[in-house]
Amino acid sequence: MAESQLNLENGYSYQNLVNVKSVQIQDLYRVQPNNANQSYLIKKLEGEGIVGKVMPSGKNRLSGQDISVICTWIGNGALVN
Repeated sequence: MAESQLNLENGYSYQNLVNVKSVQIQDLYRVQPNNANQSYLIKKLEGEGIVGKVMPSGKNRLSGQDISVICTWIGNGALVN
């Protein structure tokens, strides 16, 4: 669990991401279904309009293709699947 209190362990990640306000920028949801551009997760992955470091911290950034897959999932309603 990081400083943002975000637990991404199996069985906890969805409920801690989707429709949950960001701790760092409370005007944004961590993942706002159907709206990737206003989801703090995407901003953290892209390094745009964030507090703190780009995700994942201490590792290589995700590729544009990987971020696009996440954006598509969010854009399609961020369903549990």
